[in-house]
Amino acid sequence: MTPRLRVVAGAALLHAAFAGVASARDQREAVTLSRPDAAHMLAGMRQYLKSVEGVLLGMARNDMKAVAQSARKAGMAMVSDVSFEAALSVPSDFALRSMETHQLFDLVADEARDIGTKLAVTKRLGEAVATCNSCHAMYRLSGR
Repeated sequence: MTPRLRVVAGAALLHAAFAGVASARDQREAVTLSRPDAAHMLAGMRQYLKSVEGVLLGMARNDMKAVAQSARKAGMAMVSDVSFEAALSVPSDFALRSMETHQLFDLVADEARDIGTKLAVTKRLGEAVATCNSCHAMYRLSGR
């Protein structure tokens, strides 16, 4: 292959690659919230991650009390300060998945407290993370 042909072939490959990226659109349903509500939701998602981290670190130390405390922080108590406007503005399936995720984090805490095995906690944590992933696969946050 001549140097000029390599350049042309490289340019064609780059063009094809970038054209594919440009034409790819995010097909997830937009969840539109006010800035304060979006900030609150993102803070809640960060709490999910902090709780997952706390659960994993607690299990690594065989400290089921720490596991339960970490998981509980992402449980149903988190929804007590969700604004009425935010609750009404999200798709019903999104709201149901959110509630399910909070309930699953409470179940992680219950498993750690009551059963205390890493297997039981890991199973529940996997269910909670799967719910997070399914929601992120279907929805995207859109500010207004």
